[in-house]
Amino acid sequence: SPEEPKLIHTVRGVGFMMRVEEPNS
Repeated sequence: SPEEPKLIHTVRGVGFMMRVEEPNS
């Protein structure tokens, strides 16, 4: 479905933000 790429992009974006907030990990 057309929503799948958007969902995957959102999940990856959230994971990226979480990594940025935790540079010690």
